[in-house]
Amino acid sequence: MSQTNILIFGATGYIAGTLLLRLLKLSNVSITVLVRSAEKAEKLRKLSLGLKVVEGSPTTDAALLVDLLKDTDLLIDSYNCDDFVGGQHIAAALRKSEKKTRVIHVSGTGVLMDDALGRDIPNKVWDDANVEEMASLEITRVHRNVDLEFIKADEDGAIYSYLVLPGAIFARPSGVLVDAGIQDADGKQHLSNGIPQNVITLGEPVIIGEGLNRWSIVELYELTDFLMILVTKLLSSEWEQVPHGKEGYFFVENGSVQLREVALTTARAMTGKAVSKTRPITEKELTNFGYPEIVVRLIGGNTRCVSTRARRLGWAPVKGEAEFLKEVETYTLDTVIKKK
Repeated sequence: MSQTNILIFGATGYIAGTLLLRLLKLSNVSITVLVRSAEKAEKLRKLSLGLKVVEGSPTTDAALLVDLLKDTDLLIDSYNCDDFVGGQHIAAALRKSEKKTRVIHVSGTGVLMDDALGRDIPNKVWDDANVEEMASLEITRVHRNVDLEFIKADEDGAIYSYLVLPGAIFARPSGVLVDAGIQDADGKQHLSNGIPQNVITLGEPVIIGEGLNRWSIVELYELTDFLMILVTKLLSSEWEQVPHGKEGYFFVENGSVQLREVALTTARAMTGKAVSKTRPITEKELTNFGYPEIVVRLIGGNTRCVSTRARRLGWAPVKGEAEFLKEVETYTLDTVIKKK
């Protein structure tokens, strides 16, 4: 049996770097990674992991993508779900390949964001198995224009697309890539958009509005559990049974967390006191933090959803809100200690 060629974009990042260590355990595969940083590329080569390491970026190296993708059976794109130019380059290169590549594109549940500004909207829970509802997502939503590049390529018969949309991710990566200084493990990425950092900086629990909005969440290693299930399925004889294109959306969540609780947990860890009250962050404070409107909307918005399709494939997460808040506490204590 010939080897399956796997290509990874974003292999030194938070998600794909964690996934890569598990993919290396697969048999009968050849793995190529595209790395933007020459320094990280050289560090990867020195680890002698059995990878082919290529320097370049989907944003700037369109011709290179055509060459890389001509022999690719499975592409895992965890590069940048908001890089429209990069997304266009990837889709164009895939269309030029004689192979009909299976493509896992990692996006995010930020695409579900509403304009609640700190309010809860409990009756709105998105379901990835609701094809009509998923198709109704406007192109103006965050991540959506990039997602549609892959959906369109699937509709045109050029690829098989599988869109993976994780909630807010928590837990810190570890392993050889972290130890070598290739993968970032300082805790900034998984506690997205700075709620704990805002509280630490201002010294009190601040939120958008009342902070009653909720984010869907998923633990990093349970996210990679699902990605491995999906990869394994796509490399099996049953791969055609996996929904793709308009039906190939996969939310990855295990419950949700209220942003008010994130702020309170941070304040309690920082002060050692039983803090129970929050206050809305002011316009001046938001300006001082340099937040664009889209970040304010995200911090104040809801992204509640349910992972119907992932669970149908056998994914069974166990870590949720309690573990997320524990990670917030740990992150806060580490950050406060570093400042002293």
